[in-house]
Amino acid sequence: MNKKSIALFLTFLSLMLINFIVGLFVANYGIDFINFIAFRLSNEIDFYVYRNTGAILGFICRI
Repeated sequence: MNKKSIALFLTFLSLMLINFIVGLFVANYGIDFINFIAFRLSNEIDFYVYRNTGAILGFICRI
């Protein structure tokens, strides 16, 4: 592998990590926004819950 290939691969890995971190923040704020709308429309306090089940990934569960 030459230096250009290694640089492109490291750039790809860093962009994937940044995308994952931004996705976690967006998912959390998105769920808060859905809960806010559900509270305003149907008076439900926790419409969606973001649960971290011991893994890195979270799941959206309806209660």
